[in-house]
Amino acid sequence: DVIDYDARGKNVYIWFDSSSLGDNISWVPFVEEFRLKHDCKMFCSTYQNEIFKSIYPDITFIPHGTEVQNLYASYSLGCFDDRTRERVSWKTLNNQEIAANLLGIDYKEIKPPLKVVNKTRVISDKYVVISTKSTAACKEWNIDCGWKEVVFYLSQKGYKVIAIQKEHDIIFDDKGLNIIHCDSTDMNYLLNLIHNSEFVIGLSSGISWLAWALNKPCVLISGMSLEKNEFYTPFRVINKNVCYGCWNNEQYKFERGDWFWCPKLKDTDRQFECSKSITSKMVLDKVEILIK
Repeated sequence: DVIDYDARGKNVYIWFDSSSLGDNISWVPFVEEFRLKHDCKMFCSTYQNEIFKSIYPDITFIPHGTEVQNLYASYSLGCFDDRTRERVSWKTLNNQEIAANLLGIDYKEIKPPLKVVNKTRVISDKYVVISTKSTAACKEWNIDCGWKEVVFYLSQKGYKVIAIQKEHDIIFDDKGLNIIHCDSTDMNYLLNLIHNSEFVIGLSSGISWLAWALNKPCVLISGMSLEKNEFYTPFRVINKNVCYGCWNNEQYKFERGDWFWCPKLKDTDRQFECSKSITSKMVLDKVEILIK
């Protein structure tokens, strides 16, 4: 049935079903696009309300669970595996396009205009930001010594290395690498660190999306996803000579409770070969472009 949808001047509520930093950063521009398209009064619940309030002043950001009176329509943004909500499967889409798909917005890459509240350098030396952990093992760089060799190379070139992530990594215990571990959850502080870095080396995860939003070069290491899944970067590292791209294949349903999800090769000696086959040289070839 055709619905005479007219949200002009009416209350619309959009809430984020995902707490992932990357999802929040990449999806929020489409809340604003929806507001502009329908000229509605927009209420929104994200997991990063504080950094969004100042850049989208016409959206009322509210905590999750807040009741909004007199709603005309409401939407949740997430990866649902549900064709009654999703016109197209989220697995086949760019991460930003997931939000556009759910909200009926024409897709184009849009960066949220994040503001760095305090641009004063915390570290005077030139440095590179890395992030070695993500929300599933398949997203990580699973080759032995990969990160260690990259960090050693950077230190030899005179860069300090800051790892921005909540999780500990065994390479932090190697005192010879002298990695500065930042586990802060203060988003304004993290924005400052990324803004003042030379570049970022990350995975298909939130820190990489922050780098993208801040127009910071990002070496993005990922084999489980296709190039289209994340934002465009000329410094993408992927090996297509092995099994790759399962994340964007409708044939494979992501099992959210399975940390070791690897739909084709789990429990074989080829598990996670998409990232295990990405060598430190492949990553450093991109790094060298950025430091010349």
